[in-house]
Amino acid sequence: MNTSLGEFNTDITLSGRFKFFIALFVFLFVFSTYKAFIYSNPLAITFYDLFQEGIFNPAFFSIFQIFVVTISFYLIIKYNHGLAYSSVSEKLLYFSSYLYVALILLNPNNHSKNPILGLPLFSDISNYIYILFMYSIFFIKETKVVISILRWFFHFFVIFMLMRLLVALIMFFLGYSTPIELHSSVLEEDDTLLFTAFLQIFFLFKFYVERKKKFVILSILLFFFIILSFRRGSTFIALITSTILYLTTIFQKRRFLLFFGIIFMFVILAIYGQDILSFLLPDSLKIYFYRLFGAFVSVNIGDVPAQHIIQNQHLEQSSWAVKMAFDKLGFWGSGYGSIPDQFRWKNVMGIHNSYVDLWMKFGLYAVIYYLFWIILLLKELMVTFSYRREKEFFLFRIFIITFLVLFYAQQVSIGSAYLIQIKMLVFQIIMFTLLFKVKPSNYKWLLHSIIHIRIK
Repeated sequence: MNTSLGEFNTDITLSGRFKFFIALFVFLFVFSTYKAFIYSNPLAITFYDLFQEGIFNPAFFSIFQIFVVTISFYLIIKYNHGLAYSSVSEKLLYFSSYLYVALILLNPNNHSKNPILGLPLFSDISNYIYILFMYSIFFIKETKVVISILRWFFHFFVIFMLMRLLVALIMFFLGYSTPIELHSSVLEEDDTLLFTAFLQIFFLFKFYVERKKKFVILSILLFFFIILSFRRGSTFIALITSTILYLTTIFQKRRFLLFFGIIFMFVILAIYGQDILSFLLPDSLKIYFYRLFGAFVSVNIGDVPAQHIIQNQHLEQSSWAVKMAFDKLGFWGSGYGSIPDQFRWKNVMGIHNSYVDLWMKFGLYAVIYYLFWIILLLKELMVTFSYRREKEFFLFRIFIITFLVLFYAQQVSIGSAYLIQIKMLVFQIIMFTLLFKVKPSNYKWLLHSIIHIRIK
């Protein structure tokens, strides 16, 4: 494919101090997980306590939130902003966010222990910070500024992610890994694994564009890292998005027989995959693949140990929660700070469905709000087909949109913290900024400039 940088020429030079601040911000973004689990390695717990927990009080700003606020105000003060400089989709997403937060504040069912007369005005500062960040990036007058910021963000993101994964591997081999019954996970943190999947797909995309073997090697290594995590969500996002990218490239080359052959193979694997893998794999590997299939279908695990981590019934719990939501929750849900007892599934507190969790905590309008994000995403997919003659740019948008669609699909089996915590909100805004701001005239410069990895 053609890798020339095209006619896009930026005369925007970000100051050295601002680049350094972006580097610090990305360092925190990569190394401080959005939620430290009890089984997280000591490094992840330390960074979570330092940078994601509120200073002095859990309801106060965290260091990461302070960085988001600082970078937002810097962009607003430094560069011209205005609604006229954004698309209709950006305006709709921005103003719908105001309505969403306003409804949270006005919810009559908010728990009385929350401050400011029962309203969660300061209970979750993320609600205000992410709107500020959205304004600072969506409504900048010059697109070149946004592209420059994205360029440096992803430049440092790639560097720090590779460092983070190297550290995780070292800790894994030193015995600091997460114990999962008879096996160990190289990494437990869902957000880091999601970003690892993004990086793995990005390197695969770079390979399709530049045809350099170093990128496909990096992509394969990262995919095996994700498998060693023993976590299912990121594994399927990486696998499915990579497959769709490959299908797109062979369809562009009009290799239709191979295209439909691969689809047929995946249908066979979806139906008979458990039986095929059971026949081909040794017993020592079956638990890994049974765990993957067990997230979606009932598997015949026989005498395989650690059965409860294979069939943890997240989808069954999610389906039950949806029925309970329609039966028990009204428009306003249960209110902020309240978890009704009837939402205990088999004595397990919490809901493995982000959308039901949002409905319960905030109200039905919260579900509608995030469905609007998905609708905008599907609208961007329709726009993508107008770029089908721009093969590289078309592939780039298919990569971003597929990744985000699977991210939102994954929410039906995990808790809402993965969706609404400030770090993940920043991630979603940046991903949508890629769709809104990156065009055929500038994307080659953006991607070519992100990082150059010298591998002989």
